[in-house]
Amino acid sequence: MRAGQQHRWPAQLPRVEGVGTGLAGTAVCNPFPPDSSAPRSRRNDLRAARTYRSPPPLDETDVMTTVVPLRRRISAVLFAVVTVFTIVLMAPSAGHAAGPRPLFQLPVGCGETWRLGTYIGHDDYQIDMFPTSGSAWGRPILASYGGTVIKAGIDGELGTITPSNPGGQPGSGGGHYVKIDHGNGWQTLYLHMLEWPMVSVGQRVTIGQQIGKVGSTGRSRAAHLHYEQEADGRDVESWFNGVPSGITHDNSEYSVYRDSNNCGSPAPSSPVPAGQAVVHEGYTSVFTINASNGHLQETYLTRLGGAWATQDLSVTAGTPSVAGQPVAVVHDGYTSVFTVNASNGHLQETYLTRVGSAWVTQDLGAVAVGQTPSVSVHDGYVSVFTVTSAGQIQETYLSRLGAGWVTQPLPGAVVAPYTSVVTHDGYVSVFAVTTDGRVQETYLVRVGAAWVAQDLGVSAAAQVPSAVVHDGYVSVFTVTPAGQLQETYLARIGAAWVTQALTGNAVKPATSAVVHDGYVSVFAATTGGRLQETYLARLGTAWVSQDLTTNPGTPLMAGRPVTVTHDGYTSVFTINATGGHVQETYLPRIGAAWATHDLTTTAGTPAAKP
Repeated sequence: MRAGQQHRWPAQLPRVEGVGTGLAGTAVCNPFPPDSSAPRSRRNDLRAARTYRSPPPLDETDVMTTVVPLRRRISAVLFAVVTVFTIVLMAPSAGHAAGPRPLFQLPVGCGETWRLGTYIGHDDYQIDMFPTSGSAWGRPILASYGGTVIKAGIDGELGTITPSNPGGQPGSGGGHYVKIDHGNGWQTLYLHMLEWPMVSVGQRVTIGQQIGKVGSTGRSRAAHLHYEQEADGRDVESWFNGVPSGITHDNSEYSVYRDSNNCGSPAPSSPVPAGQAVVHEGYTSVFTINASNGHLQETYLTRLGGAWATQDLSVTAGTPSVAGQPVAVVHDGYTSVFTVNASNGHLQETYLTRVGSAWVTQDLGAVAVGQTPSVSVHDGYVSVFTVTSAGQIQETYLSRLGAGWVTQPLPGAVVAPYTSVVTHDGYVSVFAVTTDGRVQETYLVRVGAAWVAQDLGVSAAAQVPSAVVHDGYVSVFTVTPAGQLQETYLARIGAAWVTQALTGNAVKPATSAVVHDGYVSVFAATTGGRLQETYLARLGTAWVSQDLTTNPGTPLMAGRPVTVTHDGYTSVFTINATGGHVQETYLPRIGAAWATHDLTTTAGTPAAKP
């Protein structure tokens, strides 16, 4: 069930699913706890409470040297043998997992040496990691192995310990954290990150991909990484590069040292799907089209608290005037913006190799209808989807940096020139609305297989769908001909697609969806131009709608909203119906108030084309 009682925005940050009281009340993560004689406390650590506790090892010497009659001594020995045998049968180990252990690597930079430690009360198998040289603050945290992010956000209270205030007060829980599912029953957990994770729920990550930075948020007294490996939901001894870590109990304080072999070529860390706004190298960039001349414009924020700035990429990079809207993506360290040339319909790429270098533009040759492309990064490929003048979906793809771009037609019915794409469970799915008003999915099971098209059996207005992956679901949002927002979702591969109507006022058929802090939010303009958010707090609760034009006062808008998550914020960019000003409406965190400001006024962004 995805429906239930209505849910309102919480007054405080929500607890993580399965946390209960989080990590509060347990031993503070700290390399040298001030009172190692304190009672040992149990953790309810981002999962249901554990009921298993390994018994202390038997001391056979004590049993055998006790002065007792021979019969009692023999009985004691037999009892010890039976007990040991029982413990061996019952004790969990890596062997009980659903699949073989992945070749996990130390979750830190290649070649670095880190101290892996624990202390009394820390819980068996759980590791605190500290670099042996340099400061721990801000060091990259890397995925130990490839998988799917199943949790990313905040557990408990962050506290006030920061690089500039190391003597602050610890918070509670795990602070900023990430949990990755590696398949076959294996998961890894990373706690106390410096800031909001660099990945989001549903995102696929590769081994060595940066997912965050070392910090001391939550119940922690010093900058470090708290790390765990789990098999079938239980902590097990962590292994790195095929070698056991040696951290197996919390009966005493002890440490080991390990070198990182996490030296793969990581995929880029893009916290959100591709769109008109992206996060790259810590920058937040939103791309718009100048209403007066069709120029591609970038408005960017270097960091929270900094000033927004803007630049004309048609002037600095030579990007031709644009038909439709741009779409951007981060791949292989590059930031690429794809547009359709207004003069000849050619697909154009304008790209930045790294922050500080010059933007460059090139004509990719494919001819498309002048609307918004969609783009996906999958299996090392970059795929851009457009629609021909005949209404056929086409893919223009780059198999690797340095290779040539290739264009191919995809199967399916004639569609309106708007697509949305997601990657999920190894699939690439492109959604569009046919010219006769049917929602169509065109999907690729794997690279090398044939593309397949299917009608999802849903009627919709022929405009812009949006799609996201969340909690294992794939959700596609469209608008009925009567203006009602609807969701068509797939619970898992092999299940049937299901459609349900969502709450809210009648909206225009151009939606934008985003996953943030465990919420799914869909933004659209009502028929009167008001910005509306329809959100799901968690699976099983009811969808709820709210009018962001009423509060916080977002002006009436034209066109489609644009969404991005960055530094813990959720930002929605709109174009004012009067004057074409670019507007940002943002939420700092769940439970806080939405705010809005005019980027044309504050940053000088030219009036934009909706």
